[in-house]
Amino acid sequence: MREPVSVSESLGVSAAFGGSRVLVIGLSLTIDRLLDLKTLELGRSNRYHSRSVSWGGKGLNVVRGLTARGVGCALLTLDPEGRVSVPPADLPHLDWPPADSGSEFCAIPADFPLRQNLKLHVSGTDASLELTELNDAGQAPAEADRIVEELKGFVARSFGGFDLKESPRVMVCSGSLPVGLPDELYADLLETATGNGALTILDARSRPAALALERGVVHIVKPNREELAAFTESDCSDLEGAFRAAWQLAERSGAWVLASLGASGAALILPGSSEVFYAPAPVQGVIPGLGVPQRLIGAGDAMTASLARQAQRACERGRVDGLALRDSLDPAELLADAIAAATVTISLPPDLDPDPGMIDAVSAKISVERRLV
Repeated sequence: MREPVSVSESLGVSAAFGGSRVLVIGLSLTIDRLLDLKTLELGRSNRYHSRSVSWGGKGLNVVRGLTARGVGCALLTLDPEGRVSVPPADLPHLDWPPADSGSEFCAIPADFPLRQNLKLHVSGTDASLELTELNDAGQAPAEADRIVEELKGFVARSFGGFDLKESPRVMVCSGSLPVGLPDELYADLLETATGNGALTILDARSRPAALALERGVVHIVKPNREELAAFTESDCSDLEGAFRAAWQLAERSGAWVLASLGASGAALILPGSSEVFYAPAPVQGVIPGLGVPQRLIGAGDAMTASLARQAQRACERGRVDGLALRDSLDPAELLADAIAAATVTISLPPDLDPDPGMIDAVSAKISVERRLV
């Protein structure tokens, strides 16, 4: 791993953070310990057949997805107790960003322990998959105020003072906020970005995400079915319920809403419209070269990376503000590419990044329907 930029240096990185780039705010780096099992019985002794230890976190997954498709980006994260630079003995150094990828890794030191999560990946004999996660709640930092100010300073310096017509910008907030940071942090960071003409994408849950949506500083939001139900206090158990909830969220927030619906596919709704763009997930194994699912981790983050890539391409076409989204992005293309990225991602072993050509091939075969709420 190339050394992450330190706190003092990170505030000066904005001078190099220019031109066709995506900034991903992913503050919750973790150690993920994954156990693969054939069966899981609670209250019984279970055997796993393989295990792996790796760096995790939604923001890291997003930047890997972007880098795999040739999009230069920067990950702004926290470095708990310096463990990113000096990882635990059983964990390899963080293998991102790849050399010569045009991407950056900016880490602000934080005085709390690195979170460690346990994931139980059960692949049944009937080809079914199930994922059970035991996630570390984390601990609050003693220097939360200092961390918040440095995060705000980094975003302000990255997006302020540039001619955005020459240096288009996209910013993504991905994953949960670490314990102890204020709920309004995402809203404040996104407001700074939108105030400087950037396109913004949000993939987070709970009150921090709700506050950002209420403030109207999000251009594209990607909730899953559970998050969509929580944001709207609606029943999203069937497609029609999910469509209605997505429409409500779009009208209330002014954001494009891409709802990922698991095996049911995904739906996209634009504010001010009663039309739903819907595409079912492609059947695994039917498209040549696409295998059956091998994991249940990373599909949603692959969709978020796809959205950021599409938004960046829109910026490169010369439209860089949220009001221009309708003119700059094709909803059907946006939806098809996001589903293709997710589908290809879960068809690969966890240690492999998706091939861009395969994503494009799958995307071309996805049929997008238009329905009314």
